[in-house]
Amino acid sequence: MKKLISLLLAMLLMLSLAAGAFADDIENWDWEDFEEAGGIPIDLPNVGVRFMVPLDVATNLQGHADLEYGEELSYGSGAYYTEFGYYAMSEEEFNNLDEFDESRYLPIIAFACIRNGGDLSAFEDAGIHIGWSNSWKMATVEDYTHYLIVGTEDDELPAGFQEPYSSEYLGLLQKMVDAGFEAEYSVPVNPYSEQIGQKISFHTTDLDGRPVSSEELFAQNEVTMLNFWGTWCGHCVRELPELERINGNLQSMGCGVVGVLTDGQDPDDLADAKEMLQDAGVTYPVINIPEGGDGIFDLGSLPITYFVNRNGELVGVPVKGAQIDAYEKAVRDILAGNTPG
Repeated sequence: MKKLISLLLAMLLMLSLAAGAFADDIENWDWEDFEEAGGIPIDLPNVGVRFMVPLDVATNLQGHADLEYGEELSYGSGAYYTEFGYYAMSEEEFNNLDEFDESRYLPIIAFACIRNGGDLSAFEDAGIHIGWSNSWKMATVEDYTHYLIVGTEDDELPAGFQEPYSSEYLGLLQKMVDAGFEAEYSVPVNPYSEQIGQKISFHTTDLDGRPVSSEELFAQNEVTMLNFWGTWCGHCVRELPELERINGNLQSMGCGVVGVLTDGQDPDDLADAKEMLQDAGVTYPVINIPEGGDGIFDLGSLPITYFVNRNGELVGVPVKGAQIDAYEKAVRDILAGNTPG
């Protein structure tokens, strides 16, 4: 679910989401535009927050700053989180980093959003340990409450924060806390909500090369759960036995699972996939990804599971990651006419 993006790259990516009040043509922005705007606007609709990064925070850093762009932490949790953090190391060290060094990373500020009645355990389940004593309730927008969480004070810096990084971190902390207090808060918007109702149509083959059409496939179920996976994806392979169990439960509701193999073009991977499916006892249909499928579906990380009705229309929003407990809930929500997520 989490993806770290280097700060400057994230800023450039997020500019395309920035409000029109700053520029009509994002591609023509330059530093003078940022100076006139008072900083670099970062718009994060997935978590319902928009804030301004001062220019001196984004330039001439001795350490490395990162923005972790989040979304709902788990299906239906009502918990959202994003973090602006700092690595006590040079940009060159960061680029050569083989594994995460906990002693040399700290969050500067974080934004947490909770839907009223949401489960706070979703943060812990996602490995996010929030020090609520260092937080402020910033806004309540409709059914969502936003919190600003600040980083670590001087006497609590870990041993890995030596000069000049410790001083730089503390300086960034104050500036970004100020930016957090000036942030704009809104209802989180699921990035996949615009796809709901989109018609999906394709032709492909099963793993034995027999032709398959999406119309025939989707017509068999009230809701079809399309689970995209790959042989290289450990989480995907480990959930295969659970998906077989879930498919049995869904069949009683007139629904079912269809696996979509993303790397079956390679003969060795295809052979591995067949062996994995046999070992897992999978009996539900598994097809090869249709040509151009990566342009229809978001396959940036696997597994990801989409839901399609009998007419071939995307319904609800996809479940990202191997969220075993979410699959049946998503189908039941769709059958009940509720929008998941």
